This record gives sequence, C-alpha cells and structure tokens, in this order.
Amino acid sequence: MKDWANQPVHVGFSPVLSFLLVLTMSCGCATRYYEPVVSSAPPARPAHVIRPVIAVTDFENKSGFSVSWNLGSGMADVLITELLDTEKVEVLERKHLGDVMSEINLQGNELFRKEGKVTRGRLKTARYLIRGSVTDFT
Repeated sequence: MKDWANQPVHVGFSPVLSFLLVLTMSCGCATRYYEPVVSSAPPARPAHVIRPVIAVTDFENKSGFSVSWNLGSGMADVLITELLDTEKVEVLERKHLGDVMSEINLQGNELFRKEGKVTRGRLKTARYLIRGSVTDFT
C-alpha cells in the first residue's frame, strides 16, 4: 500500500486556467472615466431673490424721422430684448394689453358663453414702467 500522505503534491497551471485567472482579476481592477458635465444654463437663483417686475411702453418718436419705420416701437423692443437677456428683471408684455383687456371685457358680456372665460384679476402688475422717446436718429 502506498502512503499518499507523504507523497509530494505537484500543482500545475494550464495556460487556459492562467488566462481565466488573470481575466477574472483584471475585471475587478477596471476603472470608469466619467466625463465632467458642463451646463450652459446659469446657476439656479436662490428662492429668496425676487426680480423686479418691469413694463416697457413704446417710445415716442421725436426725431422727425418717420419714413415707414416705427422707431418708438422698435427701440422699445430692443430695450425689452436686452432686459430679458440679463435675466435680472421680469419684463411684462404691454404692447397688446389693450387687446387683452378688450377680450376680457367682451367675455363679461352676456352674449358670450360662460365656459372658457378668463378669471378676472389675474393680470400681473409692474413695479416699474419704462417710457422713453427717440429724439435723434442719424
């Protein structure tokens, strides 16, 4: 009878077993690279910051230049665009306010249906009103 307990043990690795061992170990070492996300949006404004509410009316054209351009309306539009781009103020549209008010008044007439009417008292008020005039256009 052979004494197996005193026999030396020879352990050999096959190339396939070696490959699988290295592959298994390297999977745990893989690192991920995350691309930093850069947002083009401005940072969120704190909730306690209240932007002033502004309305801009058409400017009066005192320049004497009145071919076919409406300078007063155009200059007011330029100012509104610039104010909106700053994102520091809230600008209310007042150019067609008369049309809106006429529609609300029409809805109060009994000739019109009751469904779909606008609730009165929901128009926003402006804290500041900007008026101006164009005196020179050269």
